[in-house]
Amino acid sequence: MFTLGIPELIILSMILVLPGVAILGLIIFIINKSANQRAVVMPPPPAMPNDTRRCHNCGANLKTSLNFCTQCGENLIVNR
Repeated sequence: MFTLGIPELIILSMILVLPGVAILGLIIFIINKSANQRAVVMPPPPAMPNDTRRCHNCGANLKTSLNFCTQCGENLIVNR
């Protein structure tokens, strides 16, 4: 009967294990590469309309024609 010694078992395990590790590494590489290609690019934030401005006191969106804030009542006219 044929028996396997330690050197033969090491060689046999390398023959059986190393291709599996290489294939697993290749699968992980392909998955990571495809995940990077599918990355979603965020759209730019919407621009604030030109007919509005912000109150310097509370930050509320206001029409440019107003002279006071409708939220906090702050005077928006700058005295020069």
